[in-house]
Amino acid sequence: MTSVKCTVSDCYYWGRGDLCEADGIEVNVTHATANRGSHEMTNVTNDHSAGASNKTQCTTYRSR
Repeated sequence: MTSVKCTVSDCYYWGRGDLCEADGIEVNVTHATANRGSHEMTNVTNDHSAGASNKTQCTTYRSR
């Protein structure tokens, strides 16, 4: 059995011992790109290669 560690304590699926108790996990790649002349950031998810863990986003999160 594979266990997924998670330290997001306000997630509905957060369990004892920092284990995720969700039936499944969905992780997406996110790349932030700045719009020129603007302070807005846009998430682009058409590239499936993350390159680093900080370029990923867990979308399984659900607030408690």
